[in-house]
Amino acid sequence: MLNAVSSYYSNYLNPYAGVNYLQYLSNLYGSNSVFGNTSLVGTGALDSTYSLQTSLAVNNLSRSEASTQVRLSDLGRVKSGLDTLNQGLQTLASKDRIAPYKALSSDERIAKSSAGTLVQGGAQYVLNVSQLAQSQTLTSAQTLPDKGSTALGGGVLNIAIGSTGNGSFVARQSTNVYIGSGSSTLSDIANAINNARAGVSATVISDNSGYKLQISSLQSGSDNSLRILVNDNDNSDTNQSGLSQLAFDPFAAAGVGRNLIQSVAASNAAFSIDGNNQVSQSNDSNSAIAGVNLSLVGTGTARIDVARDSAAFATAAQKLTDQYNAYLKTSEGADKFGVGAKIAAQLQNVLSGSSVGYGTAQLSLADIGIQRDTASGKLSINQTTLGKAFAANPENATQLLSNVATGLQDIAARNTGNTSELQTNTRQLQQTLQNIGVQRSLLYNYDELQVNGMQADSLSSLLNYLPSYSLTSPIARYLAVAGL
Repeated sequence: MLNAVSSYYSNYLNPYAGVNYLQYLSNLYGSNSVFGNTSLVGTGALDSTYSLQTSLAVNNLSRSEASTQVRLSDLGRVKSGLDTLNQGLQTLASKDRIAPYKALSSDERIAKSSAGTLVQGGAQYVLNVSQLAQSQTLTSAQTLPDKGSTALGGGVLNIAIGSTGNGSFVARQSTNVYIGSGSSTLSDIANAINNARAGVSATVISDNSGYKLQISSLQSGSDNSLRILVNDNDNSDTNQSGLSQLAFDPFAAAGVGRNLIQSVAASNAAFSIDGNNQVSQSNDSNSAIAGVNLSLVGTGTARIDVARDSAAFATAAQKLTDQYNAYLKTSEGADKFGVGAKIAAQLQNVLSGSSVGYGTAQLSLADIGIQRDTASGKLSINQTTLGKAFAANPENATQLLSNVATGLQDIAARNTGNTSELQTNTRQLQQTLQNIGVQRSLLYNYDELQVNGMQADSLSSLLNYLPSYSLTSPIARYLAVAGL
């Protein structure tokens, strides 16, 4: 700071400059060994000169301050615009965010579909569903007149889930459900089964003959078949009385251990994709078509179309255009000179220099309908051209938009970094404002300073001090009086 202020006070334009100003004051005040002999001029003239010079200095500082603030404001607008541009284009950083894949079913009565994250390119598939996967459902054979008062009796139900094959049942999991004798109505038993979380769902149903218990596997497919063994408190585990009437051994005789009636058999989904047969335990599949989530809902034939989303692409193109135009508005005027003009040129180079493909298949922004007005610099979109370009080559059109968005983001990020020219210039202007503040403070507070007991505003005392020193001494003394 000392160097800055010293430099300021040595400037001949400064009313408090060393030799020039002191010589001027000596001409007003009188004689000294440095400047020669003249008659002393009245202090009124000196005071008037002092006030005039101070006023000129303050005005110069004010003009410099105003100019600096304008330039600082311009740089601030450029940075704000770049930050907004960078943030606004985040959602356009990749092809899958610009135009994600969609998987559409031609008949949602047959199947519903959606594209997952691993979908591979656009294509059409023919789906034929011959059988849906189903969960096994068992229903009690005997009906009861009520669901909440008639007790079946206590015991233990062993509910197993697994698969049947080669004349045997292979259990994957099994759960014991304890039924108390005093809590063995149909409602009690259904609640006990559900609370046991045995992989099945139990409910009481009714028809014209009365109430029955229905037990269904929570999962479809042949690997989720049911077996229910009973340890009945009446010591007969397979007859049709007491709790035993809920027994279901798929390999036992009907009415003797296979007492529940199978109302729905466990079955797998059977379908084909482009003629290739497939089987699934579930009606939901994400592997039948790579990257496509498929949900079968009926039998028949449907077409599955996988393609990039044209509506999403149009929205992304509009967003890129809006974000760029918003930057132009924010930085208007500040992009015509200095670092603002450099940044504007860099952004324009991205717009004009980006392309995808080669030869006749090469695409630029103009080819997909995004044009730049040479007068205003603003972007606009020809929706017809945009739609045709996307339909003709959705992959290249999407890649081009992604490249442009990424390029603009890169320019924005590089020019707002701590070491960028924009930030460096901003800091320099901020320092200039601080220096102006120091200079103004020195001017305003000059009459408050004292050096060796002499008031700094006592110009006559200052000039009387001059004769006894060499040429450079008055300058040093003057700087000292000024607080330097």
